[in-house]
Amino acid sequence: MAGQDREDEFLAFVSGSGDTLRGLAYLLARNEHDAADLYQETLIKVYQSWPTIRTTGAALSFSRTTMTRHHISDRRRFWARRVHLTTSPPEMAANPPASDALDNYDAVRRSLNNLSSKQRTVLVLRFYCDLTEVNIAKEMECSVGAVKTHASRAIARLRQDPDLATALDTDTRRDDERA
Repeated sequence: MAGQDREDEFLAFVSGSGDTLRGLAYLLARNEHDAADLYQETLIKVYQSWPTIRTTGAALSFSRTTMTRHHISDRRRFWARRVHLTTSPPEMAANPPASDALDNYDAVRRSLNNLSSKQRTVLVLRFYCDLTEVNIAKEMECSVGAVKTHASRAIARLRQDPDLATALDTDTRRDDERA
């Protein structure tokens, strides 16, 4: 019976926190497939440690830390690099939905993909997970100074990205017209 309780508690955690963890995985990884792999690997490790973390009540924090560290570790391995068989992305639908929000989302996603893995990780943990620099340093196993450096360089690169500047300029003009 205890095994069933463990599984029920774990399934309740996944159903309650799954969207948050999937979103984090997608923002850390550069594509949907890597994000799905990262999410699954994290759930496997969380399930293996469930008896310990369920008693401490820190399941989401443990999951986020596990995901972040697995992502960084995976990027360190040179043999884990993916081979891309095409030079261009798959064709889009003939009539994609026209939406400024979708355009802005795509611009932000493309800009984040142009950052280094550590820079992207710092920004995602800071602005998506709303962690402090100290907590980010603990999750990434680096110094607070390194976190600040990664964040500063990432924000500087984002400010120089013409694609993102165009998207933000469009948003600003639209807001000015509404006012």
